[in-house]
This record gives sequence, structure tokens and C-alpha cells, in this order.
Amino acid sequence: GTDAIQPPIPSSANDILATIHLQERCFERNIPSFQLDAAIKYGSRTESVTPNGNRCWKFNYNGITYVTNYNMNHGITAYPDLCWGFDLEKVPI
Repeated sequence: GTDAIQPPIPSSANDILATIHLQERCFERNIPSFQLDAAIKYGSRTESVTPNGNRCWKFNYNGITYVTNYNMNHGITAYPDLCWGFDLEKVPI
């Protein structure tokens, strides 16, 4: 077939360089580094494409999605998955 050889999965998030964007998103979203590490070690991995068209990988585990570049050596961003719940009307306090 024409399948390309995929890069090896890093052994931990410590093997991935965090971009400034990733560091800012983790701070804003209160995502500690151990959750990124768990996503790499135990999460599902899906090939994807960034908004600007670059191939990337998404690691998802325990409600966190961690996005790396295709070579898995640069962390791009991280975000919590949407939660299930119910809508409540906003009221002034």
C-alpha cells in the first residue's frame, strides 16, 4: 500500500517541546502537565489536520485532548472535551 510510516509515539509528554501557545492554553484551562503525559501514555490517538492545514495528532484521555504536530515532537494545544449537562437560564445575582 501507500501508507506512510508513522512517527513513533513519545514515551511521555516530557519528550515533546511545548509551544508558547500550548503553555498559555494549559494555564488558561487549568490543564496540568501530568494530564498531557497521561494522554500520551494511555489515550487514543487520531490523525487530524490543524486549522491551517498541517497534519497533526490528537491524543484524547480522561476528558483532555492534546494536539501535537505530525512528528509528535511539538505540542500545539490542549483543551478539555465538552461536558454533558443541561442549559440553565442566566439570571442576575
